[in-house]
Amino acid sequence: MRQLFIKIGLLALIVLSSEVVFGQQEAHYTQFMYNKMLLNPGFAGARRVSSISALYRNQWTDYNGHPQSYLASFDANLGKSRLGTGAVVHRQMDGVVQRSAANLSLSYDILRSNDATLRVGMSGTARQFRYDLNANEVHIKDRIDPNLDKQNDRFTNANIGAGIYFDNKTYYFGVSVPNLMKNSISLRNTAGTEEGGTEKRHLYIMAGGFFELFNNSDFHLKPSIMYKYVPNAPYSFDANLSLMVMKTFMGGVSYRSGGGAKSDIRNGIGDSVDLLAFVQATDQLGIGVAYDFTLSQISKYTKGSFELVTRYDLVPNKTRVLHNPRVFF
Repeated sequence: MRQLFIKIGLLALIVLSSEVVFGQQEAHYTQFMYNKMLLNPGFAGARRVSSISALYRNQWTDYNGHPQSYLASFDANLGKSRLGTGAVVHRQMDGVVQRSAANLSLSYDILRSNDATLRVGMSGTARQFRYDLNANEVHIKDRIDPNLDKQNDRFTNANIGAGIYFDNKTYYFGVSVPNLMKNSISLRNTAGTEEGGTEKRHLYIMAGGFFELFNNSDFHLKPSIMYKYVPNAPYSFDANLSLMVMKTFMGGVSYRSGGGAKSDIRNGIGDSVDLLAFVQATDQLGIGVAYDFTLSQISKYTKGSFELVTRYDLVPNKTRVLHNPRVFF
């Protein structure tokens, strides 16, 4: 066990040693516990069940140009080998900015155990940025600004990511940096200059568990936490506590710290309080929903945010019993 924790510590140090700098640019999902493939390539194959997931997020409803996100993912363990693989396609729309991306992940299980997995993973991502400068709500004051050239309203780039992921059927832990390269995200190629914007590295730390309640196998507590760190941006910490009944229905509440303004952070209000529900409709199909009640100052202009998620396990034998708690990670 001591050697196991040494391995976890060394791998975490490798990922943490990646430079993490300014700006918060990635989409944030309330149901992150069902969306680990996007955040951590080390998760690929960790459940040891091939599965397909889809997620939709509608953020700050009723707000003009509010963010929306679409995501689909697949992951699997490659036969009886230690390799896992995964793929994610997603699209984000924030006002006049649209981002489409696809990434492939590969993980390797360091442990030889049926009771635990410790995976290190790498991912490669291709992404396209598009700016709809012809939208009716866009008013360009400085038309000679080369960054707002309507003839050049899109570009693509590539990136790589790294992560580690551990679980032992009772709890899990992961550390990842999905985008390691600081690419330019300006309409002009501004790499290596002070002009324009660049992609920033986001650090994600996640953990959770699955614990029997009152020595009754029909009731389980499932806590989950995630910390996202980007200096010079509002910090973000999600904490969720859910109750699962008969491994079929799960309901819980989350709190997200931080907020959209410094005054929110100083006052300790936070960003949102969220309600979550998940139903394991069949042995293979799970459906989840979440609703965020906004606490930050933007709550004056929106009713909140909501998410829908589905996950389908490609189980060849329909009589297979989902007795392994890892399935519920």
